[in-house]
Amino acid sequence: MDREEAFTMTDDLLALYIAGNAKPEVVSYLKGKFDGSLRFKDFAYLNRDKIRKKFSEANDKENEADIASELKVAYLLLLDGRFSLTYEKYKSEKSRRAPDFTAVFQETLPFNVEVKRIRQPPGYDFNRLYVSSSKESKKFSYSVLDNLPQLVPEMPNVWVFKLGSWVHDYRDMQAGLDWLVDQVRQSDDSFFKQNGFDGRTQFCQHWQSLSAVVFLERDPNSLTQPNYAWLNPDATQQLPVEVCDYLEKMR
Repeated sequence: MDREEAFTMTDDLLALYIAGNAKPEVVSYLKGKFDGSLRFKDFAYLNRDKIRKKFSEANDKENEADIASELKVAYLLLLDGRFSLTYEKYKSEKSRRAPDFTAVFQETLPFNVEVKRIRQPPGYDFNRLYVSSSKESKKFSYSVLDNLPQLVPEMPNVWVFKLGSWVHDYRDMQAGLDWLVDQVRQSDDSFFKQNGFDGRTQFCQHWQSLSAVVFLERDPNSLTQPNYAWLNPDATQQLPVEVCDYLEKMR
């Protein structure tokens, strides 16, 4: 299948081709996104092998939803013509873990984007009122700790959290990030050594590469409420105001 052929196919057939053996819900999801953005359709086709492989390795609905969350962020960025996008640009470098996307704003400013979907806590009872706890907010903290080493230094890096849970909201993310900032301020090497770093100094080197964290759909029931964006006060590479504004409003 060449690129010209991809754009003469119906969205249904192209979605089936790219999604491979994924569940019908995934095919329907891709079709809807193709219908909403020709730029995303082009992106998905160009990266069809990577996407097909991811879906083929997904062994349950949750893993498929994780991949769909990545693709949603790609779709949202490509809705704005000021952004171009590369999927897993650094993946070929065997010595490093790679961010999901490298975006370029107005052809001049590159920055990396990592997407993380927060899952529902196991055993959640929908018939009971759930009160979030520090344990749940620390899911965000440890997600950052686990993935911080894959950030690329000397350029902006953005984390995007997509919610796959009824019991978390942006305040859990804020509490988790505040808790990490507190650990930095306390200058306790033991905490960082317990979490895979040589100490506070090495952690801070990675931490300063994190420019912003975005919580998508602060209120999923509202089409007007912006996303929640947290800007890292310690970051050495800050994002332009125009980029931050779009990250907050993209829906």
